[in-house]
Amino acid sequence: MFCNLALIHATRSRDLTILGSLARPNAALWWVTGGTLAALAAAIHVPSVASVFRFAPLGAAELAVAAAAGAAGVLWYDFYKLMRPRRA
Repeated sequence: MFCNLALIHATRSRDLTILGSLARPNAALWWVTGGTLAALAAAIHVPSVASVFRFAPLGAAELAVAAAAGAAGVLWYDFYKLMRPRRA
């Protein structure tokens, strides 16, 4: 989920990097991001919800690895954006 959310933010623009893209306001995107993270947190940490999905709570190390994977995907795509030829 972290990777998907990060790539959604990164692919908002074909030319701007993630930092440039984040500077453009988009309230709906932030509501979707917040809702997704809240649902993910509930699915992982609320026992009754986690039992439906058969999820186990994640520790800080596992969450950090997931966030790093999301950041790696964004960095790769931003590097691609910077290196590819621009359209006229």
